[in-house]
Amino acid sequence: VQQVYPTQLSVFDLIAKCESNNVANAKNKNSTASGRYQFLDGSWEHYGRQLWGANIKNHSKLDYNDSTILAAYAYGKDGEQPWLESKFCWSS
Repeated sequence: VQQVYPTQLSVFDLIAKCESNNVANAKNKNSTASGRYQFLDGSWEHYGRQLWGANIKNHSKLDYNDSTILAAYAYGKDGEQPWLESKFCWSS
């Protein structure tokens, strides 16, 4: 059986590396941005309520899985738009 290994990082990997150095509990001291994908509080609420509804209270920007799931959801809804400010850093 031949193993296949990806040779290119996904856009999510690149965004997380750029935004937080892939650190789940990273916090920006100059804004409300935090987590792997540096969601602002408003963006977290916006996308989180769409995805989880009232259960958003059971999810955290600082949780690796929660932030990854919400980043994938946000990307599916709005593409690169939530991370345009940092595109210079993660775009190839």
